[in-house]
Parts: sequence; C-alpha cells; structure tokens
Amino acid sequence: MTTLPDTLLEGHVRHYANFAEADRTRILAAVIKNYARSVDPSDPGRYAQWQAAVDDLANPLNDDLVRSHARRLALRTRPPPKFGARSLLVEIGAAVQQTAMTAEEQLGLALDMHEQGLAPVLTYAFNLWGATAADPKTVGRRLTELTVMGLYRLAEAQKPPPDTTLLGSGSAADVIRTGGRVHKYPRNYAAREVLLPLEFANYQVLAQTCLHDRIATNAAFDPSTRILYHDYVPGDDGESMLRSGFRPNLQQQEDLRSLHGTLRCELPERRLVLDLHPGNFVWDATRARWVLIDIGPIPVVGSEEYGVDGFTSYYTHTWLNRLDREHVEPIRSIDYSVGFRPR
Repeated sequence: MTTLPDTLLEGHVRHYANFAEADRTRILAAVIKNYARSVDPSDPGRYAQWQAAVDDLANPLNDDLVRSHARRLALRTRPPPKFGARSLLVEIGAAVQQTAMTAEEQLGLALDMHEQGLAPVLTYAFNLWGATAADPKTVGRRLTELTVMGLYRLAEAQKPPPDTTLLGSGSAADVIRTGGRVHKYPRNYAAREVLLPLEFANYQVLAQTCLHDRIATNAAFDPSTRILYHDYVPGDDGESMLRSGFRPNLQQQEDLRSLHGTLRCELPERRLVLDLHPGNFVWDATRARWVLIDIGPIPVVGSEEYGVDGFTSYYTHTWLNRLDREHVEPIRSIDYSVGFRPR
C-alpha cells in the first residue's frame, strides 16, 4: 500500500514544532473553525459563541488571537496527556478515545497537542466524528494521516513559477502544462513531503496493472524540487462537463462503468485509496476512454465518499448528484479558509 510507515507518519506529526509560528497558527485556527461546524444551532448560546470565533478567524491571524479563542472555547476536564512513553500513534488514539466527542473537549486535546509541539488532530471532519475504530492505534493513525495530508496544506505555502500555463490550482498543487508535459508543483508541506511522492508511487504501482492505459503516462518525480511530471491528457474532465450542463453520453457512461469495475478489483488488491471525483477523469476522445489524471492518495477518513462498491450508486452519488449536493453541503471535507475576509 502506498502510504506512510508509522515511524515516518510520527515524524511528520513531531515536525509540527519546526513550522513557523504563522503556519502553526493557521492550523490551530482551522481546527477551531472545523470543530465549530459540529456545533448544533439548536443550542443558540453555544452556537453563537463558536460562530463569533469563526467570524474573528476571517481576520488576519496572529498567535495571540487564535490561542485566546482556543482557550476560551476549549474544555479541559483531564490533565494534559503525556506523549512519548509508547507509540505516538497509540498514545494519540488513546487520548482521543478518552476525551468526550464534543467540540469543546476535542479542541482542548488539540490545544494540548499544539502546546506540546505536536500536530493537533481533528476528530470532526467530512461532517462526521472520526474516531469510531476499536483500537487506539487505528484511531491515531487515521487521524494523524488526516492531519498530515489535510491540515498540513496550511503550512509552508509556495507560489507557482511565473510565466507558465496554469491548467488548474488545487489545495495541494498547481498544475502547469509545458508542451506535452504536465508539471505538478507542490503548494505546501503536505504536497511536497507526502501527497506528490505518494502519487508517484501510485503511478509506479498502477503502471504494472491492467489500469496502465487508464492513467497518465511517463510519470516522473524530481526528489530535489518535489515536482511530479506526466504526459498531458487532452480532453474535458468530468466535473467541467457536469458544470457545463452536460452528462456523460451513453458511450462515456459505459466506458466509466467498465473502468469502475476494474478499479473495484484492482484498488482493494493493491490497497490503494484514490479520490474518484469527476474532476480527476478526463475523456480522451482519440482513444474513446476515461483516463485518470490525478491518482494521489487520500486519507482513510472521508474516503467513503468515493467508495467503489456498485457502479449505479457511485455514478448517481458522486457524478450526477455532485452539483446538487454542493448546495446542501458547500464544504464537505475540511474548511481551510482562515485568515482572510471573503470578498
């Protein structure tokens, strides 16, 4: 499985202490904002308190502002946990399980970790509480993976090089085309240290399977610049097609069904978890087939959104209903928007 070994994952969690204060401040602010999403408006006093903090976090951030909100909202009913005696993943999972699943108490644990120089974990994401696994290590691993792949997108931000053809910009990478090649430039620590190296590993794995002609070809990774390269795939992606008011035609639906069936067999066997939303599929008209242009990893937490069980339910939920669900849940995963006023 192309994922992080326990020791490397723990190393990334400890690396939090080396981030600049501005990066740690943004991450803690995002933790506060996402816990606020769990607070029920039917409790008006509590809801108003959290929303006041969220509104304030849209202002330019500083450490004192964010810490003051965290300390005011957090509820610490137990002495701070001590980390380091055993496996860090086990200790984090046990601390989460021993803390009540409320925004206030889980924020208290996040603040404890932040103050001890460890990356805080976020137990409420994707509109769900995410600590349901039975054993502490599984809980700790899943939540720290979510932090490293998710919250670390707020650390060590980088800009794309000038004078380039920008195809797209996501929360992890800027995608640039130069001739017939695509360059994915890491935008942050998560992309540079985790997401793009693991995406290249996924290319190496899938190139040896029957999916070799369903992924972009000639992938390469520069370990010094951390840039991922692959051949450009011409065509429209599924999401832009849906946003233009078009649904896949019969040929495209049948090819997607065939590809889905292959993914359903190959991904579990290779123990891969991929982001199978429509924007990661491009219709290559010259070959009359869908090609995956982003096969980067996603954390286990939230991956059920793109589960590959049953084509009809996947196609209806993930493709046909995608735009309607955006109106109901504008932010389904992690809300990274802290530290600026929306226009």
